[in-house]
Amino acid sequence: MYHSKWIRILVAAFSLMMMSISGMLVGNVALAYSQGDGYSPRAACIQPPTNIDLTTLTDEQLAQYDLPRRPAGTQALQEWTYAIRHAKHHVCTAKKLSIHHTSQESFSNWAGNIAIGGGYQEVQGHWYVPCLSSSPSNGSSSFWVGMGGDNNDGGGNLPQAGTDGLIINGATQYYAWVENYPNVETTVPFDVNCGDYMYGQADSNYSKSGQALTYIEDDSPGNGNYYGVYSTYTSNGSTAEWIAERLELFNVNDPPLADFGQMSFYSAATTHKGSFQYVGQTTHNYAFMCQGGLWTCGTFSTVLAEPGAIVNSGHDFPLYWKACC
Repeated sequence: MYHSKWIRILVAAFSLMMMSISGMLVGNVALAYSQGDGYSPRAACIQPPTNIDLTTLTDEQLAQYDLPRRPAGTQALQEWTYAIRHAKHHVCTAKKLSIHHTSQESFSNWAGNIAIGGGYQEVQGHWYVPCLSSSPSNGSSSFWVGMGGDNNDGGGNLPQAGTDGLIINGATQYYAWVENYPNVETTVPFDVNCGDYMYGQADSNYSKSGQALTYIEDDSPGNGNYYGVYSTYTSNGSTAEWIAERLELFNVNDPPLADFGQMSFYSAATTHKGSFQYVGQTTHNYAFMCQGGLWTCGTFSTVLAEPGAIVNSGHDFPLYWKACC
């Protein structure tokens, strides 16, 4: 069983390699999503103008370039301005991969913070892609922001954006993605390396009425690649999440959690009932990732990953890898 599991993961790695090659060949040809996936068809990839300040665009113009809308409030506007001024190149190609992110607060898969209580319209955060250790020699680690989908606190669709790291026989690969669960992950074909500084955002009935936006951007020096896509699979706004996850690959549950050491979410924030809040200002639960035992994170269980205390006036928090499995 263990070997067959990793055969599937090797297939996933090969698919990623082929996706990267095909991405280089097709250039900026837009992916035509099907209506059955909840995505609007995209006939063209429109690059944002380089001769103007993008923060001066109207919300309608921002939507043409798949950029998040301008928020209200000083703190929200500050965070938005940083992201928009780092958005340089609109990447429109993408490819779906048979990787599902979990749809609920499953403590065997998630670690991080979950804002609860409903009324969430948007979630965002920054993080550095952690460099994976070569031990264990096979595993996965995923880092994302999302909203809704936690069946313990309201469920619903889960728009999310993040980065994944796979380690196969000691070799690592990193990539960016967006997903609107229950759909599969859509990988984004711009290069991502460990150490890159990423920005992710997901919103629903916020940037566009009746639609959800998933958005990922590489803010590393000299980069500025971004990808955004709208879907009719809107979230009910039951929760907002900042999560480290071990992936479900080809319906194989609970592969080893790759050793990411320590990572942090910075400026982890959400719009809650029209009010911009950092994670420390929300009503939230800490999520611990565990395996085994009499119950999840109970007697005899092993802690795989855990969040640290929220710091920097409620803006940031770390996550720590503890064990693979």
